Amino acid sequence: MLDIVFLVLLLIGVAITTYVFSDSILEGFADNNTAKFNCGKDGSCNSQMKLVQNYADARGGSRSSVDQAIEEDGMEDQETCLVNFYTLGCRFAGYLGPFAQGYFAHEAATSALKMGCRTFVFEIDYFNELCDTYPRLVVRNSAKISQSVINKATDCNSITNSNIFDTCTALAQTAFSGSITDPLIIVLYVLRDPPDNGKKDYDAVRRTYYTQIAQGLAPLLPFAVTTTIDGNFYRQMNESVLLKTDIRNFKKKVLFFSNASTEVFRKAPTPVPTDQDLDYIVNLRLTYTQTPLGVTLSTSPNSNGSIFGRLDSTEAYKEVPPDQIKSTADTISTGTWTICLSPEPNEIVPQETTELLQKKFGIHCIPIQIWAPEYDYMFTKDYYKIYSYRPKPPPLRVPMNKVIIAGNPNKAADANGGELIPSKVAGAK
Repeated sequence: MLDIVFLVLLLIGVAITTYVFSDSILEGFADNNTAKFNCGKDGSCNSQMKLVQNYADARGGSRSSVDQAIEEDGMEDQETCLVNFYTLGCRFAGYLGPFAQGYFAHEAATSALKMGCRTFVFEIDYFNELCDTYPRLVVRNSAKISQSVINKATDCNSITNSNIFDTCTALAQTAFSGSITDPLIIVLYVLRDPPDNGKKDYDAVRRTYYTQIAQGLAPLLPFAVTTTIDGNFYRQMNESVLLKTDIRNFKKKVLFFSNASTEVFRKAPTPVPTDQDLDYIVNLRLTYTQTPLGVTLSTSPNSNGSIFGRLDSTEAYKEVPPDQIKSTADTISTGTWTICLSPEPNEIVPQETTELLQKKFGIHCIPIQIWAPEYDYMFTKDYYKIYSYRPKPPPLRVPMNKVIIAGNPNKAADANGGELIPSKVAGAK
């Protein structure tokens, strides 16, 4: 009799556990009330974690896919290319906030995904004053002073302890869960290159630094876009074709855009494995027009100097004279993917500025700070309440018949044409 009672109780327990577990997952996102707080073993960041998770609950809702956005808008098939969509972006990927004295935690990436973010800005620098020059995600103010809470146990990143790797792991595990298929865009925004001490081959120093960044991206590399039926997109080949490819061809794919001069890999004395070759991984090079942010240059080595990606400041476009607005907008609407950041990193971009930049110029992404209530306007029907990728209005769409195909690079720079195979990072979390 006791055995039967025990068995019944056991079955009830299993049923309850199954119910609780299944009820705690919605579209692949852990329920905020049961998620574990992993940032700070002393529990110091729990309140900030809860704040962000509450925002994710409030802003998440039932977001529809880009397929539904296309259908509802009535876009023609020749209009559905990647560059014809605005995208909801997250600035300071992997950071819970607040801006000053905030916390890095990979759970922040999951919350941003739940809010609908599909573009993630990785602000990359190093803590040379404490930790030498190993690249990591950072939050710095306009005076270049780090704003995150100092944790000596984790601040010194390495191949076995990388907050780039942790954030990519969270994205890889969650970004395409359930029925979610909209592509991810990762913007590698490099703030500084490693210092040149004049004692070594500086190109080799930079290759090492960029290789370390690439190793942190390993969890996302299985989703990377390299070669498709539309063309070869590794090493920033065919950037124009990439942007003019049907966005639906990138379902469950990750695109990598960067402002770094990764072409140093093209003249490496020996080929670098493709999963460690940041130049091979990056699909689109970002330049600037008015304001140099980080290591961004005003020129591109690709496509005979043509520019198809820009990283600029919100102020640069606010200051465009009225008689130059149309010509500036025409530059974007002929196929230049553009992201704008506030020059003061802690600054909130107000709705009127976003309205100006998107409606007048067609700026594709103005990323938010996920912990800031001032960005609630981004989650209204006119912005990203329903879709993470919003079709641009017809006057700002790219004419599909103007495709520029770049010539093939020298075969010696092709890293043997290898496919991306993510490396296994020993000891990584």
